[in-house]
Amino acid sequence: MFQKEGNIIRHPKDLRQDNEDKKKIFPKGWIISIVTLLILIILAVGIYLIIHFTSRIASTTNIVNPSIRWNTTGITVAGVGGSPGNNSSQLNTPADVSVDFSNTLYIADYGNNRIQKWLSGASNGITVAGQASGISGSNATDLQHPAGILVDLTGNIYIADTNNHRIQFWAKGALSGVTIAGTAVHNIVRWILGDNSWTQVAGISGIQGNSSSLLNLPMGVTFDPMGN
Repeated sequence: MFQKEGNIIRHPKDLRQDNEDKKKIFPKGWIISIVTLLILIILAVGIYLIIHFTSRIASTTNIVNPSIRWNTTGITVAGVGGSPGNNSSQLNTPADVSVDFSNTLYIADYGNNRIQKWLSGASNGITVAGQASGISGSNATDLQHPAGILVDLTGNIYIADTNNHRIQFWAKGALSGVTIAGTAVHNIVRWILGDNSWTQVAGISGIQGNSSSLLNLPMGVTFDPMGN
């Protein structure tokens, strides 16, 4: 059987020969080799990129510059260096400090028997518990050598009133404290964070001592994870 192409009539045998010649130009083995080579190149590039970025991250992580965290010299943020006193700008043997979220300092001014609130950048403190004059006492308005302090999220203050052998709860803005453990109340109470009242849990005597219901020179105060 013959096939006409333009003015040329070709024999079917010639057509088969042309197809075989085209197949010989790109044999199957070459195609497999090219595909395999492309896959290997892609894998090699991927491995290189992984190693490159991993080493780059590791080298960046290992760089530590201590100067970012610490200065070589201290900066006085409260009180007058080397000059103790009971003025609003002074402290006397500060024993403890607590910082709230606004960077306000609450300082247990041990030698002045008071708690000073020191705003960030201020040159003077504000007495928020105890007597501003520094006079000690055992009344609800007084403190005697407070050695520990803790401020909760609402601004209430918990004070280890050391020489009065008690823990004082001083509500935000209050003019006097409430004894929640130790001398003069004959009990131990639990004050849950955020509550408006306490729960008595133990107590027999109201003087310093070593029984489970007494305190003797308490030096600190803290909360547990439940806010007690």
